[in-house]
Amino acid sequence: EQLDVSNFNTNNTASMAGMFEGVSNLTNLDISNFNTDKVTDMALMFAGMTKLEQLDVSNFNTNNTVRMPGMFEGVSNLTNLDISNFNTDKVTDMARMFAGMTKLEQLNLSNFSTNGVSITTGMFEGASNLKNLKLGLTSQLNTDMNLANVPVTDGYTGKWRNVGSGTVDNPAGEHIWTSSEFMANFDAPTMADTYVWQKLSGSEMELGESTDYSNDTLLSSIFPAASIPLNPYRYNVVLNNNYQFYSKLENGQLDTENITSLGDLKGKTLYNKETMPVTYTSGDKKGQTTNFVNVSLEGDNWYWVDEHALNLDLAATYPSVNGLGQKLVDGMFLGSTLTYGDNPAVSNSQMISNAYNSQGKIIYESRAKIEDFAAEADPEAALAAFNKEIDRAAESWNAAINPNEPTIIKSGETTEPTTLLIAPNPKGTGSATSIGKTGIEIKDIKLALDTTNPNYDLNPLFLVIRHELGHSLGLNHTSNAQYSGMPDGYRMNTDEDVMNAILVYDKDSGYSWSQKTITQESIDTIHLILKNQNFSNPQH
Repeated sequence: EQLDVSNFNTNNTASMAGMFEGVSNLTNLDISNFNTDKVTDMALMFAGMTKLEQLDVSNFNTNNTVRMPGMFEGVSNLTNLDISNFNTDKVTDMARMFAGMTKLEQLNLSNFSTNGVSITTGMFEGASNLKNLKLGLTSQLNTDMNLANVPVTDGYTGKWRNVGSGTVDNPAGEHIWTSSEFMANFDAPTMADTYVWQKLSGSEMELGESTDYSNDTLLSSIFPAASIPLNPYRYNVVLNNNYQFYSKLENGQLDTENITSLGDLKGKTLYNKETMPVTYTSGDKKGQTTNFVNVSLEGDNWYWVDEHALNLDLAATYPSVNGLGQKLVDGMFLGSTLTYGDNPAVSNSQMISNAYNSQGKIIYESRAKIEDFAAEADPEAALAAFNKEIDRAAESWNAAINPNEPTIIKSGETTEPTTLLIAPNPKGTGSATSIGKTGIEIKDIKLALDTTNPNYDLNPLFLVIRHELGHSLGLNHTSNAQYSGMPDGYRMNTDEDVMNAILVYDKDSGYSWSQKTITQESIDTIHLILKNQNFSNPQH
């Protein structure tokens, strides 16, 4: 029942095979002073120590160890075993190494190398409570290791699942396997992670009939020159990250299955090609019904997500009246794509307002005249500055969208007809864009005339023109006052986003606090519109 080996000198010991085998009455063993630098054989070292409750081998040096078969076999009362520091590069035999450890709940094998191990037979046989297994880049599993089956009782699904972006208690990985599938499918170099028993804590999903959007009203029915999209896709935008994305939906699956991690997608524009009703028939969500939509970030890989993650049900997501008493507009489509018209009956997300021609190019022409700047000290210089800022804004977008091929082209540099007319608006009338036409307020022309100003590169006139060109590219406002009655605290992007609805700047220095950056979200949205060829194709 007691054994003191604390003064053992093991500096020259080569074999510890069977050293404590069958010492079945010992509950504690202090081997913290053992030097195992030269030990090559640890086979059956602690086998059969059935009452052992504590064992600290964290100080073991296994750099030269070749054999570990049955090393902890039958140590059935041990709940924890720290072997995270073991070096197993030279080990060739791990047969039944953890067999019969019926109370062991977790193992960290992230530093294990099993590449040179030729014998792994029954390595986990009988370790029936092992529910947390951390595997590294070299800790490969084999089908003969006999990993115990995960129970389908006591709240478990009978499967392992990798933690992924989730937690041990709520794993979110994409690898969901039975024990036999786990041993057969696991690939250490690409799937290293912590794997745990999957808990049966979700709700079953009953799927309805899906519908696509082939009957959506097209912009061409209202604006005849508009191109018909290649596919009946809608565009939606992610408003929050509170909902899971699923790699697939299968009738009867749990809402905890087939979850995939796509990261923070708030503000991202997605393709949406179909809608499917889902009813939860068990668990916490039993009786609830919602719509799922099939979405893609790029049009290639598709995922399912509850529509409440997107801009499809604002009334259920945000207050109907904001702090200023402004009412949320009923049925108004909110997204990072600019839709045609405010009538919800025709303003679906296939009807994208933009100034692309049928080749996906915007051909712009300035209609500014010297008399538009008659109030300026030097009208000719003001006219030149106005046109220069248009060209600079176009170049800025081109560099962001596709630096190898311009998307916005100046009239005269191509034989294609003009699709976008840009003209100055009188002071105090504001700036605005409709399909094929843009008006730019010229009140800040003086800030664009001073090229020595340290804020010249991002002067307000340049930012306003670039912002309005964004609308011609099909982009809506992405934060602040996107529509009348913006919910309090709503943000889909940063204030520096080029498509922020409000330009805030110092009127004397020209320094701006907003609209300074073309964001990746905007570029991704433009790429989606171009890929689906959703072009308004205006002609002048």
